[in-house]
Amino acid sequence: MAEQFERETRYAVFKNTDLKYLSDDELMFLNIIANHIHDGRLEDKKEPLQCAVIESDWSVHDEAWALIEKEFNNDKKPPAINGRRFMPSENLNNITSDMKAQCIGEFSMELKHTCTACFYNEPDENCEVCAGEITYYQNHAIDWTTTKDIYQKMLAAKLNELKGDA
Repeated sequence: MAEQFERETRYAVFKNTDLKYLSDDELMFLNIIANHIHDGRLEDKKEPLQCAVIESDWSVHDEAWALIEKEFNNDKKPPAINGRRFMPSENLNNITSDMKAQCIGEFSMELKHTCTACFYNEPDENCEVCAGEITYYQNHAIDWTTTKDIYQKMLAAKLNELKGDA
């Protein structure tokens, strides 16, 4: 007996106008995930996925389902179509200006230094740099480029971890 056609949810689709409901961080994660899926398909020698989406309130919606069922019943596979990425990006470079504004100046590290004047001469308790202690600590802000690099590597590591769990 032939297999019966049954509608199933096979794709996750996001309407571009509905992306306004996501935060900048959520949009970035969605973009990263879409790119990982795209890259995985390429690694598996699959064509980039390109789809036609027909909303249920369109007049051709039922006709489209009828065509899909007919295709299923004819046991034909639709031809592969060269497509493009769902949400193009430059890998993990989708850091928004809001994210940048929230992170600039937030990270720093304390470094130990040696006061050369007090080290090579006698320690001077009136020294403006170290107060005669010879060593002193100075707080250095982490620049934005380094912060962004760390953030991107952490995201990539987490996504690789999640990919390994799948």
